Amino acid sequence: MKSKRSQNAVILGYLQALWLPFLVCGLLAASAVDLVPRLTHSDCEMTWMFSWPQYQRLNLSLELREAYPQYGLHLYRENRNREEPLLDAAPLRLRGLPALFIPGNAGSHKQVRSSASIALQMHRHEFPRLRHFDFFTVDLNEEFSGLFGGVLLRQTQFVAASIRHILSLYPSSPSRPSSVLIVAHSMGGVVAQALFTLPNFPSSLVSTIITLSSPLARPVVTFDPSLMEFYTRISEVWYNDREGGVARNVTLVSVSGGDSDVQVPFHLTIPSSHPHQTHTPTIGSPAVPRNWVPADHRAVVWCRRLQLALSRGLFTLQTPPTNELTSDPSRQREVFHHLLFRGWSVPMTPSNTHLNSKGWKLVDSNPHFHEGSLPSMTALPLSSSSPSTLLLVATNSPTVHWLYVCVLSPSTSAKANCTDFSHRARLLPPRENVVKYVTLNEGELEGGTHVVVKTSLSGREKGRGREFVLFEWCQNRSLSLDLPFWGMTSSLHLPPSSHCTLTKVTLPQLTQIWTAHSAVVTASCAGVKGGLVLPRLPHTPLLHDNGTGRLVVPLSLQVPLRDDSVAELIVWSPSNCSLSVTLSPSLLSLAGKLLVLYTPLLLPWVTAVAMASPRTHLIGEMVLLAVMWGVTSTGLLPGTDWDQLTRDGLWPAWAPPLLHLVARGLFLVLRPLLLRLPSLLLSRCLRGNNRVVVGTLVAMWCPGLILCSALGLLLSLAAYTLKAVDGRQRQVQSLLLCLVFLSLPSLCSWIKNIRFSLQLYPDPLFWQVGVASAVSLLPLLLPPRPNQFSRLAGGCGFTYMPLPLVSASSLLSVSLVLYCSVHTYRLSYFVTAAILLSLFSRLTNRQPYKSD
Repeated sequence: MKSKRSQNAVILGYLQALWLPFLVCGLLAASAVDLVPRLTHSDCEMTWMFSWPQYQRLNLSLELREAYPQYGLHLYRENRNREEPLLDAAPLRLRGLPALFIPGNAGSHKQVRSSASIALQMHRHEFPRLRHFDFFTVDLNEEFSGLFGGVLLRQTQFVAASIRHILSLYPSSPSRPSSVLIVAHSMGGVVAQALFTLPNFPSSLVSTIITLSSPLARPVVTFDPSLMEFYTRISEVWYNDREGGVARNVTLVSVSGGDSDVQVPFHLTIPSSHPHQTHTPTIGSPAVPRNWVPADHRAVVWCRRLQLALSRGLFTLQTPPTNELTSDPSRQREVFHHLLFRGWSVPMTPSNTHLNSKGWKLVDSNPHFHEGSLPSMTALPLSSSSPSTLLLVATNSPTVHWLYVCVLSPSTSAKANCTDFSHRARLLPPRENVVKYVTLNEGELEGGTHVVVKTSLSGREKGRGREFVLFEWCQNRSLSLDLPFWGMTSSLHLPPSSHCTLTKVTLPQLTQIWTAHSAVVTASCAGVKGGLVLPRLPHTPLLHDNGTGRLVVPLSLQVPLRDDSVAELIVWSPSNCSLSVTLSPSLLSLAGKLLVLYTPLLLPWVTAVAMASPRTHLIGEMVLLAVMWGVTSTGLLPGTDWDQLTRDGLWPAWAPPLLHLVARGLFLVLRPLLLRLPSLLLSRCLRGNNRVVVGTLVAMWCPGLILCSALGLLLSLAAYTLKAVDGRQRQVQSLLLCLVFLSLPSLCSWIKNIRFSLQLYPDPLFWQVGVASAVSLLPLLLPPRPNQFSRLAGGCGFTYMPLPLVSASSLLSVSLVLYCSVHTYRLSYFVTAAILLSLFSRLTNRQPYKSD
């Protein structure tokens, strides 16, 4: 009986010890179900090449080569003969406009080929009378600029020197370019912004910057202080003094990959401190017309339809007589906003013109749909007895200027005074469609007698479906729908109407970026087979409903909504159709989104768990975190990283306890694998020679620290791996391992550049890591001392410590997550303090202690 009870107690103990690791593994598995398809599959069309890409390395001055031996500048060219070599000393005949591509974190200079090739082909086939673009690209040695801030200033200085060198390559003439267009990917966009922080860099050398998935708001993760200082200097120049600063005449366009970009979330691509948000057109890849699909962090560089939209904007910006890019920032922003949000390069404001009414074909039926051989102009007469207040006009005609509201008086000539509304056109997904539509309200139709649609002169097949024109009067309808709780659904039913209906379903509770829901919209139409958006038009399903009349729409925000902004779900439905909208939580999408948003915060939280968190105090620590969340949310403790996370919309009340649970589970899983198993293997391999090896490692610590702070830290960790025999030393070993993860970018940068310099310079973590590793070596040099305190049951934090020191370590761990969740590099200070506490505990021991 006693043996059975003891067996049950052992099983219960194992369950209590393993439930948290199993929970964490389950959350990771659910996240993987959502993320793996996004990482392994891309719906973006790849850019195809018509010639072999070649990169001609340019000869820089001796001064530049000596100052930046690891960097280079290349000119992109194409050659139809693959075997023909490209000589670096070949003469340059540059007559186009200079464009410079800046790669990002671990990016290659060869990523320029998609942008450059598309611009070259577009010049040959669409804009032969305009100037082409000479694409240059900088080779930044594929450095880890997104994780190690020590290389950012050096990269910025080299890019500035490259811009001056590029402009010097063009011969003196009236059409000689005076500025360089910049296309930058990832951290390359941050480097482009930092050009204006250099003291001797004229702001007139750069007028347009296009960034692709660049973290403009703040770093994704801050592993060293120089990275945050770099962003601070950019903020002072760009945003704190935008109207009078050096960057006031620079147009910045930010393009994000959308949900598929798990490295740089959309909210980080928007400059959050920008005083005038309209100065930075920001859009996600899924919202770009004719693209309509997300792109991962790498695919945003080669996504064909996205690059087509950007290249078309660059050619549209050229102005006569020299065909240089316009220097008017407002004009540049208008062009990019129109091309990226609407997809048509037409005038930005309504323009007046005259049309001859002799060729009009009048229609008066409602709705009117005509397909096939169309007249050059189709006109809908307007009357005071219009059945509704909203007119829907749609066509798939390739004509650019196609929609007019005209005033025609019978007593005058056949000339009608018309206002062009073609700039209001929007395209419909999917990307195979060329259907565009405009909605005109009563105010825009007031005073007009006819609505005229101009089509091409022939109704021939164009490989995209026969041309058609649709006029339909519609009604507005607005409803509200609350988000359901977990495991529940909320729905509403829309009865059929005698007219086409535009229904706006407002979602007032959808305000945060960490939420994930899905909406199922179902249509039941009398005499109409499927289709929710403009169902009478051919091939115009929204979100690929495939004509079934059922749409599954993911509801997920990319940025938090503030002030009076409200999320809306807009549904077009035809006459005599009933609609039902059902909302439900999407658990897998939520798990994937939480993993993307909160993974950068895990290192400081795991360090806090390693610092002090006995298993018996789990509930108490979660309560303490909830209290601290309440204190920071009320503003009683300003200046914490939690304030920044709250402004980003990432810090609800459940976030601290959830992160604490996940961090504790990860610590319990990784500690045996990364600490105890290597220690056991090394001890058996060395067979009792631990003291000699430990002494050698301690002797090598100072030279290693001078070469690279991360190398000295690794030597300290190796020494502890061989000599960690009690709870205190294993505690220090765990903290050192967290610091190793913090300094890994420095180590990788040192290894990558060791052929150019034996010493890592600059080394932003030298003092922080050096002091922490030096303090950690002191316990190894002290003789073993007894301990008077018994082991805390199940402790994974400080052991053999008196109660005051245990309280101090708990307070230290809570302070760590308060001030290191965003500024990750600060955890080195807290780790040093924790090691000092452990050292003090060891020096005050007097009684024998139990071994782990």
